[in-house]
Amino acid sequence: MPKVSPWYDMARSGGGVYSSPGFLGGMPSIVAVSPLRDYPLVIDVSIKEYVALAAWRGNAILLGIAGLLGAIGFAMLFWFIAVLFRRKVAQNDALQSTAQALQTTLDNMDQGLIVIAKDRTVPICNRRAIELLDLPPDLMSGHPKWEHVLAHQWQANEFAGTEADFQAFVRSTALLEGPLVYDRERPNGRVLEVRTTPLPGGEAVRTYTDITDRKQAERRIGFLAQHDALTGLANRGLLDDRLSQAVAYAQRGGNAFAALALDLDGFKEINDKLGHDAGDQILMQVADRLLKMVRAADTVARIGGDEFII
Repeated sequence: MPKVSPWYDMARSGGGVYSSPGFLGGMPSIVAVSPLRDYPLVIDVSIKEYVALAAWRGNAILLGIAGLLGAIGFAMLFWFIAVLFRRKVAQNDALQSTAQALQTTLDNMDQGLIVIAKDRTVPICNRRAIELLDLPPDLMSGHPKWEHVLAHQWQANEFAGTEADFQAFVRSTALLEGPLVYDRERPNGRVLEVRTTPLPGGEAVRTYTDITDRKQAERRIGFLAQHDALTGLANRGLLDDRLSQAVAYAQRGGNAFAALALDLDGFKEINDKLGHDAGDQILMQVADRLLKMVRAADTVARIGGDEFII
């Protein structure tokens, strides 16, 4: 391996994990270095980055297929609802049975569903929509105007944390003039995917899907791609990006910046005498203390076993 490889420092300092640009196989890899205590040997374990992320890609494909199947199912359900709205027939036993079956289906859906009629009333609001949006059941059972539903949400500060453009869109109550699909984070932290489907005749169907877990997984993947898994500090990739930005800013404006290299003396003895779990605890404490000592605009990175850059 080239002399610039961090492998040599890790082998001397007791081991660690680093990202290799591909010295061993031509493709970026994640390499773990572990010197043996009683033998003059160092064990390396490496895995290609694309292999490590293969499971995430597979999950993304499955989520995409599930979303497509769900969209097809919703389209069929919306068509069924539209047919029911256009049937102006007298109430009879058959219609009551159909309505009960439909209500049972709506109440057992995993997604929230609201139907806005042409006259702006809300004739259908299933139980899941009431739960996801924290709507009063008494209000929704009375088939209120859509504007009255929005008025309740404004009074409950439902949109207080959203951007000004989105608040203007909500105030306009123009359901079909804004984005038909968007994500919105509620005050309680849940993230909802909101879809508006126009129906012939001026009606509209809105669905609300809880995608909080999916969003958290996406954020976790993005975080791990740029941060050290143990300490949560910036990794080499993010450090390189921050350094490039600092150099460009300094060259453009004549400003200066400082880069500090720090490592821990005697860290190998900690691992040897107390074990790697104790060493990990120390590394996490060091990371926490460094973060508390710097400004919000500064970057603290872990680039090796006990090596840090500020």
